[in-house]
Amino acid sequence: MVGITKIESGAIADGAVSNDTLDTVSVAKGGTGLTSIGSAGQVLKVTAPGTALEFGDAGGGVSSSIRNTYNASSNLSLSSGLQFITVRLIGGGGGGGGGTRSNTQPPGNSGGNSSVGNLVTAAGGSGGSGGNPTVASPGGGGGSGNGNIQIQQIDGNSGDTGTRYNTPPSQPNGAGIGGPGGTSLYGINNSKGNGGKGGNGNAGNTSVGGGGGGGGGSVFAIIGPDQISSPVSITVGAAGNGGSGGPSNNGNPGSAGNAGEVDITQYTS
Repeated sequence: MVGITKIESGAIADGAVSNDTLDTVSVAKGGTGLTSIGSAGQVLKVTAPGTALEFGDAGGGVSSSIRNTYNASSNLSLSSGLQFITVRLIGGGGGGGGGTRSNTQPPGNSGGNSSVGNLVTAAGGSGGSGGNPTVASPGGGGGSGNGNIQIQQIDGNSGDTGTRYNTPPSQPNGAGIGGPGGTSLYGINNSKGNGGKGGNGNAGNTSVGGGGGGGGGSVFAIIGPDQISSPVSITVGAAGNGGSGGPSNNGNPGSAGNAGEVDITQYTS
């Protein structure tokens, strides 16, 4: 049976019960455990130990942001009051293959990977194939992306195939043309992560251009404060070098790709 405290008629004036008569209602009984309200604009929230309620500033939400763009590997210190960060990565572009009119030439080098810690990686594009007098030279494949958290990734475009010059009777000694490099989606406006052009083969009956390097992969992700801690290692993918050209002026070297980029914005309360 629930006990009922008797309220004397003298304790009631004008239809109201005096504050002195009523006990403070605890949280366990559905109350707040408080005897006064907070200031204007404050909210009721749980104390830091998690054992009581209190009035205080609302906190949370985003009030400012800090953006950093990295063109070289570095470390990032996280800001106080971090709510979340956004990251955009571009892998390095692959180098174009060397052109030739006689000997088979080496491919371009792959571009380096860009990463934020061990959470997100944008792979560099592959190097384009070196010129081969007997076949056309395929371009390098575009880089991809991966992560230990949810990401949006878009592969870089593959480099174009270098053309092989087939001697027509009316136009001997033509030059094979190196294939253009592939592009990276996020690097379209600033060329970051784009692949290098394949080298042209010098004029000759078996001239062939090198394949273009592949574009670096692109990645976008949102990272919460519980997923990351300072200092954060930032790696920017290096450009892949182009393959060398044919000997004795038989062909031209492929062009290097473009380095990648890492762009990070911190949103703080």
